[in-house]
Amino acid sequence: MVVELNKTHLDLSDKVSAEKLMAFTAEIAKEVRLSGSPEELRAFQYVKGELDALGLETALNFHDGFISLPLSAELQAGGMEFPCITHSMSTSTGNEGLDGELLYVKELASGMEAAGKVVLTDGIATPGGVQMLEQAGAIAGIFINGSITHEMTVSRVWAIRHRRRKKSSRKFRCFPSRKRRSPIDRPIGPIRRPGEGLAENGSRYRLA
Repeated sequence: MVVELNKTHLDLSDKVSAEKLMAFTAEIAKEVRLSGSPEELRAFQYVKGELDALGLETALNFHDGFISLPLSAELQAGGMEFPCITHSMSTSTGNEGLDGELLYVKELASGMEAAGKVVLTDGIATPGGVQMLEQAGAIAGIFINGSITHEMTVSRVWAIRHRRRKKSSRKFRCFPSRKRRSPIDRPIGPIRRPGEGLAENGSRYRLA
């Protein structure tokens, strides 16, 4: 789609500074900003200061909130360990971890059957996708993100609860995994889909 810019749009775009945008982004991205952390507060205070300097009236509001801060995740299959993370609002496997049979599903769909299985699928974890896996009876989900893992939450935002939902996403294990390199940039080999050698349906996966 091509959009024609009018004079107002052109005047505004001429005033946008790529250098200032990158400097702004670099400042708020220089720390990991977990919910409720001092790092998050520093980022908010920086943004507030920038907006105040532009002549806006801003205020920081504080309130109690229900948050979830995942600590770590491990994924093993065929004697190999794969880089992965876990998501906010997904349940812990406990120290003992979780061992299950793999089922690869290219595209998740309502009405699918995956009772007692660890489902491997393509894409990022979304509340809707996790809900499908819960309803299918899966015990865990592994989402292949590609070369970059994406931080997500598997519950619906702003505490909106779907009327038909019977189970909470906090009871579900969710593991996004990268395909190529570990967090310390050590080559470990890809998570392959069925037919590519490693992720065969029926193989065993261990999650922790």
